[in-house]
Amino acid sequence: MHTSPATALDQDLRHVATTLFSCPTAPYHETQTRAAMRSLVEGLPHTSIHEDVYGNTLVHYKRNPEPGRAFTLVAHLDHPGFVVCTIQGKRNAHFLGGMHLRYFEGKQVAFYNADGPQPLGTARIARAETAKGHTKVYFETEPPRAARFGMWDLPAIQYTRDRCRGRALDDLAGSASLIALLRRLARNRAEAEVCCLFTRAEEVGFHGALAFLKGELLGRLPVGGPVLSIETSNAQGFAKLGAGPILRVGDRATIFTPAVTSWLELALADLGRLHTRFPYQRLLMGGGTCEGTVFQQAGYPTGALCLALRNFHNMGPGNTVAAEAVATSDWQMLHEYLFYLATVASPCHTAHSTELCQRLRDLQEDALKKLL
Repeated sequence: MHTSPATALDQDLRHVATTLFSCPTAPYHETQTRAAMRSLVEGLPHTSIHEDVYGNTLVHYKRNPEPGRAFTLVAHLDHPGFVVCTIQGKRNAHFLGGMHLRYFEGKQVAFYNADGPQPLGTARIARAETAKGHTKVYFETEPPRAARFGMWDLPAIQYTRDRCRGRALDDLAGSASLIALLRRLARNRAEAEVCCLFTRAEEVGFHGALAFLKGELLGRLPVGGPVLSIETSNAQGFAKLGAGPILRVGDRATIFTPAVTSWLELALADLGRLHTRFPYQRLLMGGGTCEGTVFQQAGYPTGALCLALRNFHNMGPGNTVAAEAVATSDWQMLHEYLFYLATVASPCHTAHSTELCQRLRDLQEDALKKLL
């Protein structure tokens, strides 16, 4: 293991990211991102791939695991986008996902279908309005006839210094992290067991994850193992790009399982002792709700990790539409951490903070002496 994690992305993680980010996506239109994900994991040794009727994909790596070490990672393959439909007799679109109305007027959208990554054409937005929970988008010219969905007309991926920028890092960066982990486990013939769940339509209310809980693949999750949501999350409040990956203790809706959070933090601390520098952030990230809440409410022990994200949902300064951005140093550290969690860290059910327990016992003894 290196004495210090590199700030540059691991070569394979970068390859995975470039492959995945080149695919356009939107809620209910994840065909290309799902196909790219499968192409990157198909044929890996000790790995099986399963897909439910809803289009969620579960990839299971298992090779001589220590009992009780298995866990599940969850990321989604969609990003806020436009779904072409007929509005007022013309081809316009609904925008699916959270974004303020001030960003729409005058901005350009690129259109796609399931057949390939090249845009079929572009159109400029004349106006947008929200009614009955739907954001209706009207274009100056109609989208191409073959178009089914659209994304903001932004670069798919760019690297500059310690930044990775792209039109859809939320949550393709999380999905790329899962894919790269599976490939690294297989390449190293690691003794481990990890399930990676790739869901659909997260941006419209966790539709993929909620459907998964009613589907035929639910029984394939490791019994008793924690479920960890891997996301990007809006860099607001105390969250900073370049300060390390984030141990997310909760979101806007709930606090995640304390025992799982403690396990994750102990592993982060242990990894920090092996590296000369391995910073991380421990934050609530209450700006939104992630898939961890779905599994928490379904009764699973749940935790979450994320990368601080700039220009969340492409909302740049003022009313500019901008590429999302993460720090590559944060992303590389998350990659190292997930591999450590799968291969070295203590199992979740055995992990406990001996330092904290000892400190509390010492304080308790002091209290008993001084309070009498």
